[in-house]
Amino acid sequence: MRIKFLPPLFIGVIIGALILWAQSPVKITDGNSVERVTAAAGAAYNSGMTTLPGTLTVAVDATIWTQFLYCGNIDTIARTVTVTDNQSTPKVYLNAVSISANGVLTANFGSTGVPFANGVKWQASTTNAINCVIIGVKP
Repeated sequence: MRIKFLPPLFIGVIIGALILWAQSPVKITDGNSVERVTAAAGAAYNSGMTTLPGTLTVAVDATIWTQFLYCGNIDTIARTVTVTDNQSTPKVYLNAVSISANGVLTANFGSTGVPFANGVKWQASTTNAINCVIIGVKP
C-alpha cells in the first residue's frame, strides 16, 4: 500500500490562506493619512476637535462604530457633557458626565467600537466650554 502526501507548496498555500482568512483586524486609513488597525470594517472617521454647543446637536449624521471619544474642559469650573445616538428615541451613552475644570474625559470603546445608530449627538452644559473629538468607523 502506497501513502500519498500533498506537496509542501500546496500545504503552504492552504496554511497561508487560512491565516489570512482568520485575521479579523482591518487596516484603514483616514482622511489625514493616519493608519489604524481595527476590528470594524468601513471608512475611518475623525470628527476633528469640535467645540460643543449648549444644546443637543448632531455631530455625526450617519451610523458610526465609535471607538474613541475625547473631551476636554477648557473652562475654569466643572462642566458636563452629554452624548447620545441619533435615533428618534435616543440611547444615552454619557448623561451629563462632569469634567473637572481644565480636565479631560476619555472613553475607549475598543477596536470594534460601539454602534451609534443614525449618528451621534452631543452637548455641553454651557457653550464654548468643552472641546471633543470622535474617532470611529462608518460602515
